Amino acid sequence: MTELGFPLPSRSLRSTALDFKLDLSPTDPKQNRKGKGLSKNWERGFFKRHPDLKKKPPKKLSIQRAIAVSAAAINKFFDQYEPLRQHIGPKFL
Repeated sequence: MTELGFPLPSRSLRSTALDFKLDLSPTDPKQNRKGKGLSKNWERGFFKRHPDLKKKPPKKLSIQRAIAVSAAAINKFFDQYEPLRQHIGPKFL
C-alpha cells in the first residue's frame, strides 16, 4: 500500500521494524521479547529520533491524481520510459 502513496499503519510499522531487528540479531533474547511486538512507546521514540519523518493522515485523491493513475497514462509513461532506459543503460538509473 505504501507504494501507492498510502501511509503505513502503526501496527505494520512496528511489525516491520521488529522483523528487521530480528533479522539483524536473531539470537539476542532481548530482541525477541517472547513474540511480543514493539510498543507504541517505541514508535513515539522512533519519530522523535527521526524528526524528518511525519505521521500524516491520508489525503483524498484529487481528480487530477485519479486521472494521472489511469492505465492509459501509466502505459504512456512506460512507452516513453523504456526506450530511454535502454538508451541510458541500467547503471545510470
